[in-house]
Amino acid sequence: MPFGLHEILPQPATYITVLRRAVERVLSAYYFMNNYVLHPAYWKFRREGWTLEDFVRRSPRENVQTKMIAGADYDAPCTEKILAKAKENLQYFSVIGLTERFEESLALMKLRFGWKLESYSSFNVTRTRPKKRDLSQSALDLIAERNRFDIELYDCAAKLFQDAVTKNAGEVSRIVRELQAARTQDRFSSARFLICSAGRKAISRAYSAL
Repeated sequence: MPFGLHEILPQPATYITVLRRAVERVLSAYYFMNNYVLHPAYWKFRREGWTLEDFVRRSPRENVQTKMIAGADYDAPCTEKILAKAKENLQYFSVIGLTERFEESLALMKLRFGWKLESYSSFNVTRTRPKKRDLSQSALDLIAERNRFDIELYDCAAKLFQDAVTKNAGEVSRIVRELQAARTQDRFSSARFLICSAGRKAISRAYSAL
């Protein structure tokens, strides 16, 4: 949601955000839309044969993070003025997180809001997207060029994030260890469930064949 929502809410509100490196965000968005049949853009991509470069050149999804945090029009071109506003608005965020350091970001949120956060799950993960190293440098350069304001905003936010982590280093490290341990246990439990489920189905089919 764009910055400015607090102006129309009936009660006091606060903001949190989790920013992502601009190139990674664009790649993730494109390959998710291109592989998820229920996404509105899926059939448009198929019908018109959009490549990654087409998406970067023709989509209004450039510098999206800067526009959102500045409270600017999503479809409007991004400018230095909008970037400056986004940087200014960061001071009003209770927590600034980074996708690339997600567990530390969750730790900061838990400390700030007192959440009883014990584990988390990942959603909308596109496992079929190519590795960044397998893409052409020209495509990566185009993404960076078209999203230079997001890159600058990320660098600014990363400094604020690191300051918060450093200030709460002990607590952040403890919470991250707890989250990692819970994730390991969750994965073990899920794998055990799948194995047991497959075993029960195999036994059931064997009895049915008798």
